[in-house]
Order: sequence, then C-alpha cells, then structure tokens
Amino acid sequence: MLCIKYSGIQRIFEKPTFVYKLYEYHDIHFGSRLLNVSLCSLSTILSNWFNFLTKRLLVELSHPDNSIPVNRFVTPLHIVPEWYFLAYYAVLKVIPSKTGGLLVFYVINMSMKYQQR
Repeated sequence: MLCIKYSGIQRIFEKPTFVYKLYEYHDIHFGSRLLNVSLCSLSTILSNWFNFLTKRLLVELSHPDNSIPVNRFVTPLHIVPEWYFLAYYAVLKVIPSKTGGLLVFYVINMSMKYQQR
C-alpha cells in the first residue's frame, strides 16, 4: 500500500479513465516552446542571410585591387606606409639585402640614441 500511495499510482485508482475535463489541462504551457522555436528559426534565417551577404555580395563589391594576383617580391603601388614608417620604408626600398637593411636600421637607431645624450 505504501508503494501505491507514494509512487503516484494512487491517482490511477482514484479517478476513472477518460473523465478528464478540458480545464484540467490548463497547466500545460506551450508559449515558451513556441518562443524558443521561433527565435531559433529567426536566428537561423538571419545567420544564413548574413553568410550569403558576406560570401557572395561583399566579394563582388570589394575594391578591384584585391583581385590582383599576389607577387611576393614586389610591394604593390597602392600600399603606402604611415608617415612614421616612411624613413624605414625608404631604406628598405634602397637597400636590397635584408641583413644590410637591418644593419642600417641598427646604426640609425644607435646614432639617434647617442645624439640624445
């Protein structure tokens, strides 16, 4: 008897079957489920739309310089460094050797350091 009372089986014996009224189902809430499904579907639609725009349209509308094939050994003409890098950029253009350019950078920086003292 204790097993029947505390496990919930007692409800089966108390009510006859198929006598449930409509007002007994008022505790079932579908609003949160519908909200969840609608938000998930909306986020899926928006993310697909965003992916379409970024992958298809933005590539077509981008600058034509981005479609030029890359040459690793030549700096493109449309790339201009900031004003504070112009001196170093000019040194790199003049000196063909990488180690020579680094050596010149070191000498320039050390001479500026000794001028401050």
